[in-house]
Amino acid sequence: MLRDWKARWEADLAAARARRPDRRLEPADTSPDLTASALAKHKGLRKHESSMLTQIRTGKIGLKAFLHQRRVPGVLTPRCSCEEADETPQHLFVDCPETARARRELPELRTPRDFIDQVRNPRTAGALARWMLRLGRLRQFELAESLRRGDNIEAWVRGGLASG
Repeated sequence: MLRDWKARWEADLAAARARRPDRRLEPADTSPDLTASALAKHKGLRKHESSMLTQIRTGKIGLKAFLHQRRVPGVLTPRCSCEEADETPQHLFVDCPETARARRELPELRTPRDFIDQVRNPRTAGALARWMLRLGRLRQFELAESLRRGDNIEAWVRGGLASG
């Protein structure tokens, strides 16, 4: 079964690259971990943190680059609000000037390779997922983060309904 799963993964990746040869590889593309050890990256994470980690690794995340690629109405450009690059997890973690101050709390990520290595590492992956959640760029995680912080949910709902 593992052999079949790996063969399907590789075939799907090859087909995706054939459709879009210029496609930027995501961390999950460069090092698919199809073993039980893959779960180690998710150990100790809450459900929404684990979901965030999966989205960071796959690039299938509610940031402008992915939403624009999927032709989501209202997402007119893949560019980050800093205007220096497309809004992707790698950009936010490595070189976005808007997240530079927040990145100080992370282990040093100077290059795309550093980003990929740390997303793959069970000791650092969870911290990256939690950092992305704290950025607040993905509104779908707001309630889960409020619950994690122990916020007054009734006030959050009243505020969320007023602003949403």
